[in-house]
Amino acid sequence: KKTNNKDSFTIKMLLIALNVVYFIFCIIQLELLAKIKISESFDYASYARTGFFQLMFVSLINFVIILISNKYNEKIVKILNSLLIVFTTIIAISSMYRMYMYEMEYGLTYLRIFVYLILITEIILFIPVMIHIFNKKFDFIKWCFIICIGMYCVANYMNLEQIIVSRNINRTSSRPIDYKYIYRISSADSYEIIKERLQKEDITAKEKLHILNIIQKLADTSE
Repeated sequence: KKTNNKDSFTIKMLLIALNVVYFIFCIIQLELLAKIKISESFDYASYARTGFFQLMFVSLINFVIILISNKYNEKIVKILNSLLIVFTTIIAISSMYRMYMYEMEYGLTYLRIFVYLILITEIILFIPVMIHIFNKKFDFIKWCFIICIGMYCVANYMNLEQIIVSRNINRTSSRPIDYKYIYRISSADSYEIIKERLQKEDITAKEKLHILNIIQKLADTSE
């Protein structure tokens, strides 16, 4: 009994310390996002990539800690575990915003859209984990598996190419549109979007040439 009490105390102290650290981290992240200034010298790639890997590391730690600590059926432990999920959700939203800023400057790619899908999936996965914290009989592993399979099906159903081409062509940024990437991934699925861009009044002669090359490629591949 003394050993159990000592273990329970240790777990509580660990959860309190983690929650304090995550709280401070979330405050710093929110302040950084509020004060950040867009400039040519700003390293969006490093900023977005760092946020994503921070989230993956934090999520793994939290998942393991919640599984270990949840065997102690105490109200304070449940509250502290719930706070871990809340702070992880804030970090996930912060990571999504970082990726959004990166996308707005450099455009969308398959890799970047997969990062969005991973972050959204992780946020949804917090729901069964939260339920499991307050109801140990709830089979959260099964629901996590269902959610992952469901998101995989959604990703396969979505026309990712069309989304990528549409977002890239219609984005407003000081940086030029990466028509080389669009040329590489484009198929008949994105023909209408590319054709619409050709009819815009603000299109430059250089852009028009890039689009005509893409249309020529689509015409050649369809023969």
